[in-house]
Amino acid sequence: MDLKIPKEFTIFNEKYKVRQLKKVDADDSWGEHDFSTNTIKIKKDLEDSQKERTFLHEVMHCVLEQLSYNELSGDEKFVDQVATALHQVLKTMK
Repeated sequence: MDLKIPKEFTIFNEKYKVRQLKKVDADDSWGEHDFSTNTIKIKKDLEDSQKERTFLHEVMHCVLEQLSYNELSGDEKFVDQVATALHQVLKTMK
């Protein structure tokens, strides 16, 4: 199953934009989320699987912030593990 990276999506009636950019930030990160603008930025030239996991990672940050689980959102290892598990579920659905 191909996971299409959308241009926008909604979580709990909050609209988010997704931008694929050549450079996300000064640290050359794969992705980031900006809550002040409800925008997810993803590095454009990643492999498809990396891009999908990065998107889901940033979506997890958005979900956790919307639910006021700020401490969990700040736990990068937790966010990455949940996003990786969700990616595997979506990729292996039949």
